Amino acid sequence: MCGIAVVVDRAGGRVDRAWLARMASTQAHRGPDQAGYATSTRGEAGLAHVRLAILDREGGLQPMRCARSSRLIIFNGEIYDHEALRRELGDAGYPFRTRSDTEVVLAAYDRWGADCPAHLNGEFAFVIWDDTTRTVFAARDAAGTKPLFWHEGGGRLSLASEGKAILALPWVERALSKDFLCGPFFGVYPRAVSAFKGVHCLAPGESLVAAQGQAVRTGPWGPDRFAQERGGCDPAMGIEEARALVRREVTAAVERRRVADVPVHVYLSGGVDSTLLCGLLARGQPELTAFHIGFDDPKLDETQRAREVAAFHGARFEAVRFGAADLAADLERTLWHTELPVGNPNSVARLALSRLARDHGAKVCLTGEGADELFGGYPYFKLEALWRRWEGASGPEARTCRALWRRFQAMEQASKGLGWYPGSAWRRAPRTFGFASFNELRALRVRGMHRRLLRADRLALTDADDPAARFYADLDPLALRSLHPMQVSRLIADRQLAGYLIPNLGDRVEMAHGIEGRLPFLDTRLRAAVETIPPEHHLDLANLREKRLLHEAFPDMIPPGAGTLHKHPFLAPGWSEVSQTKLGRALFEAHLSPTALRDAGIFRALPLGVLRTVWPWLPRASNLRRQLDILLGSALGVQVLHARFVAQTIPSDPEFPLDPRG
Repeated sequence: MCGIAVVVDRAGGRVDRAWLARMASTQAHRGPDQAGYATSTRGEAGLAHVRLAILDREGGLQPMRCARSSRLIIFNGEIYDHEALRRELGDAGYPFRTRSDTEVVLAAYDRWGADCPAHLNGEFAFVIWDDTTRTVFAARDAAGTKPLFWHEGGGRLSLASEGKAILALPWVERALSKDFLCGPFFGVYPRAVSAFKGVHCLAPGESLVAAQGQAVRTGPWGPDRFAQERGGCDPAMGIEEARALVRREVTAAVERRRVADVPVHVYLSGGVDSTLLCGLLARGQPELTAFHIGFDDPKLDETQRAREVAAFHGARFEAVRFGAADLAADLERTLWHTELPVGNPNSVARLALSRLARDHGAKVCLTGEGADELFGGYPYFKLEALWRRWEGASGPEARTCRALWRRFQAMEQASKGLGWYPGSAWRRAPRTFGFASFNELRALRVRGMHRRLLRADRLALTDADDPAARFYADLDPLALRSLHPMQVSRLIADRQLAGYLIPNLGDRVEMAHGIEGRLPFLDTRLRAAVETIPPEHHLDLANLREKRLLHEAFPDMIPPGAGTLHKHPFLAPGWSEVSQTKLGRALFEAHLSPTALRDAGIFRALPLGVLRTVWPWLPRASNLRRQLDILLGSALGVQVLHARFVAQTIPSDPEFPLDPRG
């Protein structure tokens, strides 16, 4: 994986190398091995690249020029079917000069033009400059695993892997985005998320075209996920066929991710997702290392279970322990990399995990993100199924539902307030999508909160900025009502995956230490195959078993005694614990004091101050305490972002060394 940076002058003026150097220097952690740049023939476009070399170290230097045209590419990611594509495109006449997948993307664009991303199975973002047509083409993978930001202003178009690279340019305004503050801050996610005003995030599966640096437009290249869900399901598929399909496709996705010129290792939490990845990878790799992070809090720690899984699969086990004081110490650095606040400081722990892997010489690790969205792993998938069964039930059936509800609450205490809420509010839910939706209820719980907590005067807030309104903004109820409820919830979960989980637990904290995370559960072919499975096969409601197919497709991969374990969310100690450490108290006081709040001009100081006063006195297990934990921790994150990205200039180096390429 790598970092990419582009500047195009819309008036045809020459791009200053110092601009590219500044952008590259802010992303140097993404590419510790090599750095290069190239400019267009007329000088109006400049491309810079920092590289984490995984495949074809010498041949894959970037920016790379097409072998038979005037195009330049910079690429971040991996294409897992690149060998098959290389043969196909080579047979069609493309004269390959390297073994790199970057050149395969160039050749694919040479043949298929703007449709080329649909032919790629991988995790990627790339930008191509065509010197003949003076056109920019950029694209991002369908799952949104690799980031790509863009900005228009100052007569220029700029693109980068991280927002900070764009903010380092002298003509770009530094401010937090109202869209971000009224959506993701309240747990409501659009398809693409940027915390910064004017810095746009290309949505998963979208492309961007800019002709002569002007008239930027975006449009989806990937399949219509709604149509795919409607037409792709095979209602005749039985459970045995579904199990066989899952085993075959998950195994193939892991095999595709073995290909590298460096060893491939695994992050191991102890849950079923990473357990399967560890087992499948260990079958063909005797020198496998499993990296784990444990917590001082025994209720959150899974170290012993992970150690047993590693031993079962014959993997070397490396772990690091983390406590509340460690979370406080690394928080500001983590937010510098994620560029997003977090509801739970687990992203700080994932930053430490990538540091552990890098300290042991690793460069590539498989991770389990995407499994919960694909296979129904979150508590609300089970809860919604229970609500649907319970609705209108009476007699013995109603008693069975009440018993399941009691069991559910006992099982899911760790995710209470995050993945489900107590109570019976679901009975009064509006059924906008045809069923009682947890995600819709969560959005409705924060209706009007933007005016209560944010500075409406400073941010120019309107009714359209309401978090609940933003939840509905790009969801088509008519289209969604034609889907199975679980399919709808999976589609909504995908938005949070791309907008929150991958930046905070994946790409940004991995690349902070030059670790390439590979995500088999977001494999294009695997996702398409799973969408053919009837939704009812994913859950075993009678036993409250989530991700049923993963458990049942790989019984030989799960250590004895672990088969009955249910989903355990990856959570670090909460903000309450962080605030009780010496450094944690200092952070909260520095960034959430009345003076700091007034200076930033984002939050209303009085209501936030009242919440901070009430917070420590609430019972630890209460739902309100957990909700305030998330809210105040997220507010701390927003204030840190303002301090680091808005109140201060972005540290960058106009003399950052870049080798001329292309």
